[in-house]
Amino acid sequence: METGLAQKPARLREDDENEEEDGTPDEGLPADVQIVNGMISFGTAEDHARQSHQLEEMRKRLAEREAMMQKFRNKTKSRRKNTPGDQYFDAVIKAEKSITARLDSAEKGVTMPEFFEALRAEHGQLCKDLSTKGRGLNKYLLEKVRTRIDNLGIAIDDRQKEIAPKEKFRFSRRKKEGKKKKEEVVTKAVDLSKYQTGNEIQIKDQNVAVIYKPPGSINGSDLVISNLRNCTVSICDNVGALRINNVSHCKIYVGPIATSMFLQEIEHSTVMIATRQCRIHCATETDFYLQVNSDPIIEHSHSVRFGPYSFAYPELSSQFEKSGLNLDVNLWNNVKDFNWHRQQHSPNWVLIPEGERITSIAPVVEDDDEF
Repeated sequence: METGLAQKPARLREDDENEEEDGTPDEGLPADVQIVNGMISFGTAEDHARQSHQLEEMRKRLAEREAMMQKFRNKTKSRRKNTPGDQYFDAVIKAEKSITARLDSAEKGVTMPEFFEALRAEHGQLCKDLSTKGRGLNKYLLEKVRTRIDNLGIAIDDRQKEIAPKEKFRFSRRKKEGKKKKEEVVTKAVDLSKYQTGNEIQIKDQNVAVIYKPPGSINGSDLVISNLRNCTVSICDNVGALRINNVSHCKIYVGPIATSMFLQEIEHSTVMIATRQCRIHCATETDFYLQVNSDPIIEHSHSVRFGPYSFAYPELSSQFEKSGLNLDVNLWNNVKDFNWHRQQHSPNWVLIPEGERITSIAPVVEDDDEF
């Protein structure tokens, strides 16, 4: 006799296979055991039907929940894209692409300087909008937009120098009323060749100096002032764009600037300018006297004060007409601090009290006795 389980006769094995094929229960299995898809499953047919129904209901609820969540995500995403900040960001990108495309299409000998003046006007509007509409952006996007606008302005200047440079400056002589001991003083023409790079004039690396540029000496060129200590600078002429960098204990007076002033690193100084846009970075203990057509912007600055422009010399009125600046709009006291996002007034700047303001200042020339 064989030990263990006896092997089923062939007829019984054949019956088992037929049972699996037709799905009929094996009469030898317990009542709560079913063969489902060739596998043994416990429970009655009613139990399996109930479990299948519950599973199907659960799948329906999950599908409805997922559909509801997707609808909420789509609605939230749509609402985010329609915020004023998102609309402003999209407008900046669109304007940047438009200006860049037109810069690329400029041709030497064909494109005129007026073409670039129109682009600068659009760029100026972007700078103006940044101080107002830019408030709807978070800090990261605000810095990103600011960088793109700055780079766009540089691209316009660089492209014009390549395609249609402005007319070069010329030298001139100017007579002025001298002191009583001098009936007439003729100011010497200043040799600017050592300051000039292409069409850009540079005044740099000076200490304890009086620097005077008479009418006709700049003639709309761009001007860079850098690395000055204890100097007085009087620019009595039209300027294209002005950049100031690394200045300490100086007095800087400038005539009409057609486009913008960008300033970086200044302390214990006085700056008097007339311009369309004004950007000030890293300034401390400095007074600014402005005639400006858009909101002045400060960043990373403190202990700075603001007052109205008061530079005066005979040719100033005609130079203003040539510059295209709008003298009816002066936002000198509407300063925007990009490092201060609260409703309260920024502690980093104040208005100069009227009793302390310079109400009129004349150019200081090289032969003046006083510094």
